[in-house]
Amino acid sequence: MPGRKEAKIENDPEKYEKLNKLREKECIKAREEGLSEKCKELQEMHRKKSNKIYEGIRELSNSKTKSPFGGGIASKDGKILFETKEIKKRWSEYTAELFEDNGPTKPEPPYLDGPRILESEVAEAIRI
Repeated sequence: MPGRKEAKIENDPEKYEKLNKLREKECIKAREEGLSEKCKELQEMHRKKSNKIYEGIRELSNSKTKSPFGGGIASKDGKILFETKEIKKRWSEYTAELFEDNGPTKPEPPYLDGPRILESEVAEAIRI
């Protein structure tokens, strides 16, 4: 976008902000126009019963767009981690926390000792 870089160099934040917003709007508009054009092509392929429609759908659905956080995850203290090693370390910490057994334990049943159930008693119960 012409003038944007000059506004930043001249230290004119108002002009830079205005040009930056204009650039963002143009990018969004171009992205939407591109998607609508692709959708029109897919609709035309569908009408013609073309098998290329599946390729086009795959292209649209498997886009490698980044998340707003750039693929990072949050650490314990709330910072966003971007480095692969840090992310792996955080995942290992997280899974270790999941498997720690700090919760209350189930009490054992109070009556474990008693007479054994006989096979004849089971057979009698099934017949009834």
